[in-house]
Amino acid sequence: MLAIAACGASCAAQDLGSLDRQWRDTIAAVQRGDNARAEAALAAFTQAAESYVAANGRSWKIEYLVGSLDCLFPDRKEIGAEFLNDILKNNRTLNAAGETELKRQLAACSSRAGGESLSEPLAPPDLTDVSTHFQAPGIRGAMKGGGS
Repeated sequence: MLAIAACGASCAAQDLGSLDRQWRDTIAAVQRGDNARAEAALAAFTQAAESYVAANGRSWKIEYLVGSLDCLFPDRKEIGAEFLNDILKNNRTLNAAGETELKRQLAACSSRAGGESLSEPLAPPDLTDVSTHFQAPGIRGAMKGGGS
């Protein structure tokens, strides 16, 4: 029973849907200009994302959530740009619109000044939009050797 209680939030957060909800909540706090809530939500999201990656490994979806969110925080924009750049370099399933959007986000992330307030974000599209509109059509699968 104690093991179940100890698992609590970290086990529940090892689900991409839960991470997506936390991502949206953090974006909403940034858009409202509630910097204290946004910082707290980012810390919770980051911890949940680390638990997710430990249990499930990295994928472009988790990299997108982390990178696009980190880009909204002046002290984390370099980390965000690294994640988004990794998707651009390594994800061969992006269509032309996906590459354009990712490059737009990278440029916006890179141009933000270190002291910029969180109250004027450039909100990225959510994971559903990205999954639906920015991937090239086709069959995909993860092979045992790590290839696609």
